[in-house]
Amino acid sequence: MISNERINEIKEKILNIKKNIDTLYDNHADDEEFCITIKNLCNNYKFASEKTIEEDINNQINMDRALNLGIIGVMKAGKSSLLNSLLFEGKNILPKSVTPMTAALTYMKYSEQNYIEIDFVTEEDIKTYKKVHDDFENILNKKVEEKIKEKERAINSNESLTGSFINMVLGERKNNNEVNNNIDKEKIKKECFEELKKENEHLASGYENYNEMNKIKDNKNQIFNKILSKGKERIDFNNIEEVSSELKKYVGANGEYTPFVKSMNLYLNAEKLKKINIIDTPGFNDPIESRNKKTAELLKKCEAVFILTRSTKAFTESDKEVINKIVKKEGLREIYIILSKIDSSLNSKSVIDKSKGDLKDALDNILNDFYPYLEDNIKDLGYGNIFGDLKKNLKSRVLYSSSISNIIMKNYDNLEKLDGTEQQVFHNLKEAYPLYFDSKESSMRYLKLLSNIENIENVLYSIAEKKDQIFEEKLEKIEDVYEENAEEIQYKLMEYAQRRISNIENMKIEKEVAKLEILENNYTNIAKNIQPYAKKAIDEWYRESVNSAQRHLDKFYTKVKSGAKDAQDIEEEKKSKREWIIFKKEWIEKHPTVHTNEVLAIIDDYINNFNRQLEVFLMEIYQALNKNLVSKITPIFTKYDETIEEIDISNIVESITNEYRSKIKQYKNDIPFTNKGILKDNEAESFVNEIQEYIKVLEREFYNLLVEDNISALNRDLLKISFDTEILDTRKSILKNRKFELENQKQSKYKWNKIKGEIDLIL
Repeated sequence: MISNERINEIKEKILNIKKNIDTLYDNHADDEEFCITIKNLCNNYKFASEKTIEEDINNQINMDRALNLGIIGVMKAGKSSLLNSLLFEGKNILPKSVTPMTAALTYMKYSEQNYIEIDFVTEEDIKTYKKVHDDFENILNKKVEEKIKEKERAINSNESLTGSFINMVLGERKNNNEVNNNIDKEKIKKECFEELKKENEHLASGYENYNEMNKIKDNKNQIFNKILSKGKERIDFNNIEEVSSELKKYVGANGEYTPFVKSMNLYLNAEKLKKINIIDTPGFNDPIESRNKKTAELLKKCEAVFILTRSTKAFTESDKEVINKIVKKEGLREIYIILSKIDSSLNSKSVIDKSKGDLKDALDNILNDFYPYLEDNIKDLGYGNIFGDLKKNLKSRVLYSSSISNIIMKNYDNLEKLDGTEQQVFHNLKEAYPLYFDSKESSMRYLKLLSNIENIENVLYSIAEKKDQIFEEKLEKIEDVYEENAEEIQYKLMEYAQRRISNIENMKIEKEVAKLEILENNYTNIAKNIQPYAKKAIDEWYRESVNSAQRHLDKFYTKVKSGAKDAQDIEEEKKSKREWIIFKKEWIEKHPTVHTNEVLAIIDDYINNFNRQLEVFLMEIYQALNKNLVSKITPIFTKYDETIEEIDISNIVESITNEYRSKIKQYKNDIPFTNKGILKDNEAESFVNEIQEYIKVLEREFYNLLVEDNISALNRDLLKISFDTEILDTRKSILKNRKFELENQKQSKYKWNKIKGEIDLIL
């Protein structure tokens, strides 16, 4: 584990850089322009204050969580089959993905209690599906129309060449209606659909998915209404067999809810998940942007990825596109390529002929052919150590798998349980490599070799065991990022110092004196206009920020309320009682229940999410504030001085407002509830009432924190600022300093060369 000493060492190193920058600032506090430049650079490159630096490092290094492993791959790469082999002893617990649209994002995480969380699409998502459907339908109809015209031309042309004698004898010719009757339009439509599907599988799947949605909406309106009203669903289960039947309803090929599932989170009491979370993703080409964003957001948290690529169609352009999406991030440390469905390649005629029926040679040949092919395809992916490690260690970083071989091995004594595909694969293997499958002992040995699950599990464990090393590397990356930022600050300050020297050598003193005179002569006129316009800009910004904050908070309230509501349920219990000797009375008792752990998890996530987004939201409103102030104030200056540029005003305004950016207050109260498991009847109702009251308290506290403690507090601070004197005096000080430097060139150049030496000492 990373020691606190190591973390503190990095912090101290970064904070020392900040102290060096602050010393530079303090040594030249009399130079307004230079100090503004330092202050603005520090805010833009994560060196705003010691407090913000410490908070950032603490947030990025959280040693309490498990590592995240992303499972990436194009459609039909075999991700579900691999996960079934790794986690469920080869049982088909996770259904095979139906289409790119219905392949739900699956997040698998350790939990003492087994349960599934299902997120359904929203009405907004359904509108997106409809647009995808309509766009595809237009393309399809045009293609069908073109094909029909081609058929008509071919038929007519055929008749003109081969049927002229018959037409002369019969004195007739088929009209257009007869030609159309000979054309199978449904068949053409199916052909066109398949052609377009090959060109754009995601668009075609969106078309099919929307059609499936409509069938459910029309035939089973109750299900459709349930989906839209609930938004999400939780299913508790005791054993793996239970979860399998439930999952088929939600992500199975013919599941009644399948077209409406956006994502699925699976919480399992599985030893393998104690050290590593698994994220199985549908990809990045989903037309539903919310699912795309969720995929990207989760992958940003991954320290390792398995990229599955089909052995018969290895490392295609689609695979490369996926890699381009995931590698451009700081957190990723481990990358492995898995050649899936290796049995398909082993059964190809060319592989069998080349190996002359030797299974081991065949396997080696497939891998040895793939290594240089992969190396050639990744040579241009310049993402540093990630692909550098892959290139250097191809044989250990490239794995293969055959999930079907694993299933056959697990069911060897009950081969009748295998489905048609599995039986065919085993038949092909025995036919192609008879010496390796001539007995149970031999078959089991080589099925295990082909499944390769044991090796993949070992890699999984090795990644989990590298947690400390990976977090150490992340910490070093944080150190690198801060050093790079400090280097950028140093470089820009050095550029600035050199520019000041060049200005001393090249600027005309007459022009700078004239600018100063214009400012001094118009000081009063400019001043009397700045404050009212600044106040107007602040008022406009404040009103819009409060409205925006309320809209922002409403989204949070809706989510947490619906989440808490979903954790409530009605449990039905069948009761019976004998009356007299013959008669039996039966009735159903309904018990309101609530899953307290789920409610508390929702609220905890709600608070954390609020704090994360709070900072982003406030940064946005600071930008809006500066923009509004600059747009209102700049015209007042240019009315009297056409030489002034907007950037001059923007730099001064930014330096005035920047000092408030580090004063962001976050929500820190602890949740005043403990997990009581599943409550029923009066206890459940009492807990729900307490939660509802607490959510109301949260609403008030969040509003007060965001609006009163942050936005209104900033507004009050801003209204105390004398923007007229602050901006004018700063501008005046800058111009006076320029005049002094031009009057004392030798002394000023010496000073700036000395400052360059001080800038060198930042790092």
